[in-house]
Amino acid sequence: MEEVLALQRVTDLNPGDYKAKYYLGNFLYAHERFSEGMQLWEEALPGLASYDVLYRNLGLSAWQRTQDRPRAIRHFERAFELNPGNQDVILHLDDLYKVEGLADRREGLLTIIRNMQERREDVRKRAIAMMVELGHYEDALSQLLTEEYVPLEMDQSFHETYVQALLLRADACMSSNRIEEAISDYRKALEFPRNLGVGRPTTLAQAEVYYLLGCAYEKIGRFQEAIGSWTSAAKEHHPYGTRLYKFVQASLDKLSRYSELGFGL
Repeated sequence: MEEVLALQRVTDLNPGDYKAKYYLGNFLYAHERFSEGMQLWEEALPGLASYDVLYRNLGLSAWQRTQDRPRAIRHFERAFELNPGNQDVILHLDDLYKVEGLADRREGLLTIIRNMQERREDVRKRAIAMMVELGHYEDALSQLLTEEYVPLEMDQSFHETYVQALLLRADACMSSNRIEEAISDYRKALEFPRNLGVGRPTTLAQAEVYYLLGCAYEKIGRFQEAIGSWTSAAKEHHPYGTRLYKFVQASLDKLSRYSELGFGL
């Protein structure tokens, strides 16, 4: 507290001491006096206009406290201009570009990430997710199937990115009537490649893949295999309203219809 009193005294005596304002702003913001901390950061800007961390702080506060996403983007972009090596800012920018629907800026950011000499593991994995979300699933799969990855403990999200890339490619195959290729991708989506660093969980959440696989088998008349896939989907339990619930129900509906047609289940 003595340091806080000293900083307050300095800012009273010398309003042009921008570092004192920045330091005091950090303390106040960290102790949930958000508006006071943000105000001091704004006042520190004229003297610390080349300090990327200050712009990062202002970006976070605009995003988290006032929900002013355009302002947050401007601050983060300025922070990145000042320090292109700040990989935290890259992740923040991608989050904001995504929620604001700024696909062109995400494409530009993806290019920057891919050209970086040294990338943190979380940034490398984010680039893969960006490729999938921006429709570059072939590029994503090329890296996913050939490189080694180290996920965080208990983190299944990276495997989900792998699955999503395969589902997108399978959907493209289905649309162009390349059913066998789609089936191959659906079956791969049920796997847990060792290089992704994610093992098979005890509770599976693959109802969507099994349902789509069953539909692909159905399309080429492989009805027993379709029924087997839908049966696997129907065995999963997902609460009403969750994303996978509808695939369980759709599989049960398929099984009911084939049962009426006399297929052994």
